[in-house]
Amino acid sequence: MTRAFPDHHFYSNDELKELVNTAKGAELELITTAKDFARLRNGTAPTELLDKLNVLEIDAVFENAVATRRIIEDTL
Repeated sequence: MTRAFPDHHFYSNDELKELVNTAKGAELELITTAKDFARLRNGTAPTELLDKLNVLEIDAVFENAVATRRIIEDTL
């Protein structure tokens, strides 16, 4: 089961409580990105949610480093 939110979504307390209750009732794990975890930790997220979150670390890897470097240089 997944529940997706748009990037930069402001989570309401009701949404956060719903996530905790849904996960608890269905014996699911809560997973979020490191970026969203940082936002939640520095916001008003309840400790009950933060303690249950698994943080997914994501790295961007480019197959063609030369092309990537060129795009960045051209943009700058």
